[in-house]
Amino acid sequence: MTATGRLATLIAALGVSIITFNHFNKPEVVDISHIKPVVVLPEAIPDAETVLVQLDQSEFECMRANMYYEARNQRSDDAYIAVGYTVLNRVASKRYPDSICGVISQARRDSKGNPIRHKCQFSWYCDGKPDVPNLNNVLERRAWERATELAAAVMRNEVDNPIGNATMYHATYVNPHWKHAYHKVATIETHIFYSQTKA
Repeated sequence: MTATGRLATLIAALGVSIITFNHFNKPEVVDISHIKPVVVLPEAIPDAETVLVQLDQSEFECMRANMYYEARNQRSDDAYIAVGYTVLNRVASKRYPDSICGVISQARRDSKGNPIRHKCQFSWYCDGKPDVPNLNNVLERRAWERATELAAAVMRNEVDNPIGNATMYHATYVNPHWKHAYHKVATIETHIFYSQTKA
């Protein structure tokens, strides 16, 4: 058989196969006229403000600065986060101011209302040094960026609280007189955290 003959035979066989397939595989007609359509009402789309936790800018700036200055020499995220939750625990306590900035700026003040040097709740706030991060320094810039990210996460409650209800802490290399009046909660790197009541 010539090549032309073989091609003609192949085409004929293919045609028969298609006809046979169509004969035995006719589409089934299904009557769906009795089925009632289901009406699904879409859920209301929430406003952006109900989805995103809005951060007060001034409160965020206070939190970021405090976490930066108090924990920039620490290695772990938990060290930063613990400082942040100490502030929030104080805000929730009746013994302290009811705002983040109020807690961080709490201090003994002179007759003019200025904080007395080294008499602040957080030492960096009135240590006499400029409170401007040196962002030209690679390590300082990384610490600032870290504080920025973690301050927002703490304020949004997006990270676990590693210190429970602690409202006090001090560095491991100091021995404050008040520590015996509190309950030790945790040690995170060079900070020891305490609560007024047992967790």
